[in-house]
Amino acid sequence: MNWLKTTFKLTSEISKDEAIDRISHLCKTTQSPYFKNEYDGTISETDFELTRIISGRNSFKPLIKGTIETDINGCFINVKFEVSKPVKIFMGFWFGFILFTCLMLILVNLTDIKYTFKGLLPLGMLGFGFFISKYGFEGEVNESKRDLLKLFEAKEIELK
Repeated sequence: MNWLKTTFKLTSEISKDEAIDRISHLCKTTQSPYFKNEYDGTISETDFELTRIISGRNSFKPLIKGTIETDINGCFINVKFEVSKPVKIFMGFWFGFILFTCLMLILVNLTDIKYTFKGLLPLGMLGFGFFISKYGFEGEVNESKRDLLKLFEAKEIELK
């Protein structure tokens, strides 16, 4: 389930200490001028782990892990988005069950002279599961990415 994981790197002209200070304000309950949404998480001297507080349910809300490194012109921020372990486990079982069902129905339909479209139903369920997980995750990633770019006054670096 690699589509439920995203990494990118930011470069900013602010110092590492300023970046840590800004990310710590991000987790406080008071409003910050840098973002519109609130986040919850933990911050150390070089690492952070955040989740965005949303008003609704989205099981594919990403866990945001990052490291901040000093650079000559400011700092680098390495960010990794991924879904929580319980969601990964559930989706693994769900996709596995649907795939098994799909294969069994295809085998049954191959031996049956009258072909029915029942064998295609699990394929639709696989597509729906992929669609809902991918776009539920990507929507939240894009929101958080926009917030982080604004927070750090940063630019994204292309990863090789």
